[in-house]
Amino acid sequence: MKKYSSRVSVFLQQLFVFLLPIMSTAGLAQPLDNADEKVLSRAKLVNQNDKLEIYRDGAEVDQGFITNIEQLFAAIEAQLGRKFDEASLGKKIRIVVSDRVRVSHVWRGYQHMHDPKPIIFLNIRAYQGFQSKSNATLIHEMTHLFTWKYNSHSLREGLADYVARSIMPNTAVGPNEVNAIPKKVDWALKYLASDHPAPMQLLTNAEFRKDYYLLSYVVVKALIERTSMSEFLKFYDSPYSDALFQASFGIKRTDLICYLGLDTSCQ
Repeated sequence: MKKYSSRVSVFLQQLFVFLLPIMSTAGLAQPLDNADEKVLSRAKLVNQNDKLEIYRDGAEVDQGFITNIEQLFAAIEAQLGRKFDEASLGKKIRIVVSDRVRVSHVWRGYQHMHDPKPIIFLNIRAYQGFQSKSNATLIHEMTHLFTWKYNSHSLREGLADYVARSIMPNTAVGPNEVNAIPKKVDWALKYLASDHPAPMQLLTNAEFRKDYYLLSYVVVKALIERTSMSEFLKFYDSPYSDALFQASFGIKRTDLICYLGLDTSCQ
């Protein structure tokens, strides 16, 4: 019976990984006509330079948008202390502003690392928010391209939020509004800063998704403050282990989460 249950669990996990690119990072499934390939097939080039290509898919895009992103490109490099990985991803980032994409995401969403392409799909809300300096979701997505190889999905999302909030503070990011407040949950010890793959609840539970992103940011912020961005990235780029986590940050992962007061089961 245990072997059967284990096989079912493995099958469900593999099915989840297969469906992620189709369902995107929305927290809820998107219509199939919003699949990345179809959005690209409709997209029209608006502007380009040696680092960026800007496209629109049914949306109107300001010609000056590319200038704002050029400045952002340099800001992300300065925040991370690393250059864009041209050897792996190519020389240009493509950004598609679409009125048919529900949730902004990089190519293939959570599965980007397995098919890395420098493409961002930006919805209207995130585009307009970036232009008005009220939404930092574009910075979050661009950070994914600069840090596309990772050992922890939670740290991946937390780092992208950290960079976004550092460059454009007091703004909305992803599923969270500017005034989002971290709260205790009963799953923090299981998922936060662990090597657990993207939880299935991210596709089915909007509140879980909000908490997951915000609490992942809280953990990443604490880790960088304990050490430095360079030390954090050394761990982020390395094969995951609990022993390496403790050696890198001077604290056990579970102890840090309890110290931050993020899990209801902590004493």
